[in-house]
Amino acid sequence: MEFHDVNTELQDIQEKIKIVEQEAQHLQQQETAIEKILDRKKIFDEQLISEQKVLQQIQKDIESHLQQFIWKQFSPDHEDDFEKKDRILFPWKKD
Repeated sequence: MEFHDVNTELQDIQEKIKIVEQEAQHLQQQETAIEKILDRKKIFDEQLISEQKVLQQIQKDIESHLQQFIWKQFSPDHEDDFEKKDRILFPWKKD
């Protein structure tokens, strides 16, 4: 019959349990941090989609405005021409 030092073996097992518990706690902290990051990412993604919709609407409004632009003396592509004429006709106006 062999006798083992049960105390030493028990201490080894308790130390291993302590290490595993610490690792589990560390993993839980990492999981919590990851969940927070993913929540923030979701919010940013939703904001991005919302801003993209606003941008698309603005682009449509600009396109519609340019299609409806009818002013024989001026072209929407030559804003400088309009500004020169505006300064000549209304010299008291300030920018």
